[in-house]
Amino acid sequence: MRLGLILNYTALDVDNPTLREWSLIVIRNLCSWSEKVRRDLDSLQLIGVSEEGKQALDSLGMRDAYMQQLNKLKRANVETGIEEIDTSNIHIHTVDF
Repeated sequence: MRLGLILNYTALDVDNPTLREWSLIVIRNLCSWSEKVRRDLDSLQLIGVSEEGKQALDSLGMRDAYMQQLNKLKRANVETGIEEIDTSNIHIHTVDF
């Protein structure tokens, strides 16, 4: 399976804005049908947004919305007190059609 190829199409594309939405639908359907796909996605780590991505968010006026969604995933680390992404808040659910 070429899951990485599909994930590449989840980026914002001003020339083809619906490509991202269709890619998300494909990923949702794959997750509902395959335990292996769910495991593969679960093993991925959030690495952030590139400078080009941040510029694209700024040009679309979506930087604040992105930051709000990202902040929903953050929790203060009990040991350090520093806010970090809490991966326990990221879930992939099966979809029952």
